[in-house]
Amino acid sequence: RPSRTKYIIEKLKSDKLYDKCLKLDTRYATEDELSLVHSKEYIEIIKSTEKLSEKELRKLSNTYDSVYLTRETYSAAKLAVGNVLQVVDSVLTDQCLNGFACVRPPGHHSSRTKASGFCCFNNVSIAAKYAINKYNKKRILILDWDVHHGDVNIPWNGGPMTDSEYMLAFFNVILPIAYDFNPDLVFISAGFDAALNDPLGEYQLSPQVYGHMTHMLSRLANGKLIMCLEGGYNLISNGLCASECVSVLLGKCPESLPLKQYNGSAIETLKCVIGFQSTNWPNLKFDFDLPESLI
Repeated sequence: RPSRTKYIIEKLKSDKLYDKCLKLDTRYATEDELSLVHSKEYIEIIKSTEKLSEKELRKLSNTYDSVYLTRETYSAAKLAVGNVLQVVDSVLTDQCLNGFACVRPPGHHSSRTKASGFCCFNNVSIAAKYAINKYNKKRILILDWDVHHGDVNIPWNGGPMTDSEYMLAFFNVILPIAYDFNPDLVFISAGFDAALNDPLGEYQLSPQVYGHMTHMLSRLANGKLIMCLEGGYNLISNGLCASECVSVLLGKCPESLPLKQYNGSAIETLKCVIGFQSTNWPNLKFDFDLPESLI
């Protein structure tokens, strides 16, 4: 819904961050740009929604998982992709060090030939391909911290997770892999549905932990980091979390983060992940001491 992006912009303005940012012109992605990731046949299917009746739209929507289509879907999805590409151009031509793409619809669940989870075109995947083709980037890191992440990697079990579990994952999995990989460019699929009070995620992350995760990732790729809005269904939480992230992109040092006792199931999950991933990333190891606070 449009209020997701509107509320974030309003929050950035009220926190006096909006005027510190460079606002970029909007543009639609071309079909050639969409085809960097998606098949021509699939693009035509989504394009056809512009002329379908309400009954036909519902029928097509029902062929996908958790997708709602209207006659404006194709236009909105093209605009979301195009706006992320505008941020890529700005960052990789050194107009800006980093950027935040406040776009809708999200994209991280869509595959080459299928819409899914409110997503039609995979904004970040297209942007990564675009950066590779246009700017000859070799190593691109994509981190998806949305609670319904892009269908892989660290599958939490055992109830709602908090800041503590996410910091454990960062220190023991994300950062060791990220520094070993040494990316040229970092994308964050920034869904805020793991935030406290989100009705779908039901997790308990604070806005501050999103700032810390952003800060840690901004140490990579000489600071070239692009955030792209994905999920998040509590307007207030979305605004708080996005504002915290943008303040860090603008140079703010995150506030001290008190950490609590972690969920024991998180340890088992991370051990499994490390055991699986260590064949490709030998620097991964078990080290689950949790500091009293993160500064």
